[in-house]
Amino acid sequence: QGPDMNYRINWSRVFGQFEYKAYSQFEGHRWALRRSVMYDSLLWRRRGEDMKMGLAFASSVAPDGDSALEICRRAEAIGFESVWGGEHVVLPDSIESKYPYTPDGKIPAEPDTPIPDPLIWLAFVAASVPRLRLGTCILIVPQRNPLVLAKEMATLDQLSGGRVELGLGVGWLKEEFEALGVPWERRGARNDEYVSAMRALWAAPHAEFHGEFVDFEPATC
Repeated sequence: QGPDMNYRINWSRVFGQFEYKAYSQFEGHRWALRRSVMYDSLLWRRRGEDMKMGLAFASSVAPDGDSALEICRRAEAIGFESVWGGEHVVLPDSIESKYPYTPDGKIPAEPDTPIPDPLIWLAFVAASVPRLRLGTCILIVPQRNPLVLAKEMATLDQLSGGRVELGLGVGWLKEEFEALGVPWERRGARNDEYVSAMRALWAAPHAEFHGEFVDFEPATC
């Protein structure tokens, strides 16, 4: 109905106790500057397409078994395309690293904020919601062993019927890397090489890889 309309979706009506609330506002005629979920959805529908909606950080909203199954089943029932889990192995009590996604540089979480392992959480809910895609938002690849991760991702994708979406990042929290004993420096280069090594393992049996950070003779994942 035009960019001056205010749209609000109250997800608490949909998810009950989870109190999801999302809203978008259009002010004036800032079409390009205020692209929102609702506005993009309208544009997609004008083209005869449906916008796909995913439920981010569902694993932290519903970290226990009963709530995880409930939130995923409700998401599937109302038409969500995917659910996503985030990752931090640990949140150190003292953090000096700047979180890059807030104006004050502080992560919107406390040390006791639940952050389940995303792959285990997604594996737990996968069989109960056969239509939902299963994503990570994000997996901190440089912190992981690439061969172990390749096996975990391949197993989850196989068991879920090819529904896995691997969202990955290099990490921003230096203190977490230090707690894990993982080098902070050159994590971007290590991430790229880990991805290449995993792709080699996924592509065919008897894969081998020889890089700066990953080096293995022919092996099958």
